[in-house]
Amino acid sequence: MKHVLISFFCFFLIVGSCCPFLPAQEDAVASESERPRSPVTSRGPFEFECAQGGNAAKVLKVKYYDTQPSLLLAQFGGETRPAFQVLAASGTKYEGDGVMYWEWHGEATVNWSGAEFNCKPRKGSGR
Repeated sequence: MKHVLISFFCFFLIVGSCCPFLPAQEDAVASESERPRSPVTSRGPFEFECAQGGNAAKVLKVKYYDTQPSLLLAQFGGETRPAFQVLAASGTKYEGDGVMYWEWHGEATVNWSGAEFNCKPRKGSGR
């Protein structure tokens, strides 16, 4: 008898007819399609291994946003900082409060709170 009751309860949970607090299937699908999409496209995150002198490498994660000017969110050492694209003689350069990111030929130089790091793409990061 216990198994019959459990089966009966599970059937009604799946169907949703005994639980008025659960959204009907049609409502759930409609709400998914009605979600607003961001007009801003992004790429990433991409990961780099950044070294300073002979110290162990730290991981830098960056994500690019197609805004005007372009925006980069950099995550390093547990902090995330925004930086905006600025003119560069070569490569791509972003600057923000306490962060400078300059990428050229797939490698990057990062200045984080005054400390400079040389960064190479992390294996398997999609870069």
